[in-house]
Amino acid sequence: MIIKDHINLPGFAGQHPLCGPNDERFGIRFPCMSDAYSKDLRRLAVEVGSELSCLSDYLSACLTTCLSVCLSVCL
Repeated sequence: MIIKDHINLPGFAGQHPLCGPNDERFGIRFPCMSDAYSKDLRRLAVEVGSELSCLSDYLSACLTTCLSVCLSVCL
């Protein structure tokens, strides 16, 4: 599975790992998530899957979402 993006639905209700006091030791409070899943690494995974002839059988690009249990939806 190649994860393209994620949706954290509990985050809309304030249930997310960024709540609570900020600890500066861990960096910025709200990191940019626009490239959380590297396009280069996803492209490399597809290339390697093609070379191994397993692209269609085992590899799919997915969007993962978390309700209260995390689910993956392959698109």
